[in-house]
Amino acid sequence: QARHLSTVEDTAQAIDGVKRLNVQWKETGPVPRDRSQALWDEFRGLCDAVFQRREQAYTQYSAGLEAAKAQAVALCEQVEQAAGETPADRLPGHAKVAEWHAAFEALGELPRADARSLHDRFRRAVSRYEEGLARQDSRDAEAAESNLLEAGRLVRAYERAVMQDSPSAERETLKAAVESFMASVHRWPKGGLQALKQALARADSATDIDDAAREQALRMLCIRMEILSSTPTPPADETLRQEYQMRLLQESLGQGRHADPQAWDAMLLEWIGIGAVAPKVHEDLQRRFVRCLAKKPAPSSSESQFRSHRGDDRPARDPDDRNARRDGRGRSDAGGRR
Repeated sequence: QARHLSTVEDTAQAIDGVKRLNVQWKETGPVPRDRSQALWDEFRGLCDAVFQRREQAYTQYSAGLEAAKAQAVALCEQVEQAAGETPADRLPGHAKVAEWHAAFEALGELPRADARSLHDRFRRAVSRYEEGLARQDSRDAEAAESNLLEAGRLVRAYERAVMQDSPSAERETLKAAVESFMASVHRWPKGGLQALKQALARADSATDIDDAAREQALRMLCIRMEILSSTPTPPADETLRQEYQMRLLQESLGQGRHADPQAWDAMLLEWIGIGAVAPKVHEDLQRRFVRCLAKKPAPSSSESQFRSHRGDDRPARDPDDRNARRDGRGRSDAGGRR
């Protein structure tokens, strides 16, 4: 039986069997002296071979834990270094977060004494990095909105030239300025470029017939944005605001509509889509609109409209859960020592 146990692959099973055989050995009766020592030596050798396998397994297991620990420390240092630098580009940065989570998860089991601290260190480092990405996302979003509004101003200048039937050379120069600026911008708010293209196409045949209607549409957008951002409306438009809010109540929309996180972006695109009015009027209204737009809540790193990769939204595994799974699948083959 001891010889059989020395070939069993399951070390824990072999150890249990050897322990039972040791008890049985003590309970056996006397044997001739000339054979007793030889049998004991053979039995002891077979048992020692099983115990030696346990020691080897434990050594390999411990070495694996230390290797995983070293890799975890190196990964934490990598993330910490990245968190201390300004991300060169957001999209690769967001992809890195997912890669880091996958790499940490792939490490497997860590030494019990270090698992909790390493997990906490990794989470803190990733959190700091994601905070930097969120700040970068916010800056990029502001720049994209600013570019969109500037492009809209250029479109309106061309549109006014068309309305006033300015010389063709002047119109062509203004249109070329629009197209050049649009070509120089690489990131727009979602749907922004399409809105600009539509506005530019509309400008080719613009007339000043509906100036009053366009001004009213811009004014109502200002009021809607002021409600959304909890900004006071100038006294001259207070009656319009009250009428609009009453209409919302009658339609049972109320404040629930204002909580829509996409409302800010939708109204910005709507602003771009409204044709030109008198420049001074448009500038005054746009100042109202932009003042409200500045109060737009900053997106979290997982909500950025610029992101192409969300990363892994799964909760990080608790190291104690991992240790529990380890114990349940027999990773204590090495004698249960840690």
